[in-house]
Amino acid sequence: MAVYVDLVSIEQWRSGSITGRIAFRFGELWFPEADWSDFPVVVLEWWLSALDGTGEVLRFMDGPFSVVVDRVAGSARLMSGDVLVAEVDVDFDQLRRAVLRAGRSVIERCGDLGVTNADVDALRQRIASSKGMRA
Repeated sequence: MAVYVDLVSIEQWRSGSITGRIAFRFGELWFPEADWSDFPVVVLEWWLSALDGTGEVLRFMDGPFSVVVDRVAGSARLMSGDVLVAEVDVDFDQLRRAVLRAGRSVIERCGDLGVTNADVDALRQRIASSKGMRA
């Protein structure tokens, strides 16, 4: 299980939005797809927020896609709207560490590019509050 972010694809638009390729990889299965483009800064902050709390739905900003985590069963349902795409085994702690690692990588890349906005600040703050968890 991995959270893949193509750091080279990250760019900030005139609007201030930051886009790039981001996807989950469960073995050979990519979700939503290997070249999925979205708003990685925003969705990583959402995902960490959900995983740090009681939420279990990791939503993408673009499209109807989400990963619904069942912490007790150790599984996740990959959803396209209300349609089940696949169900996979997932270790919650491993998932959380993968999201945290991806978030740290994205923050570092944004710093290298001189990219900043309120979303970068929110992700940075979320990662800082997650210090007790090693990635």
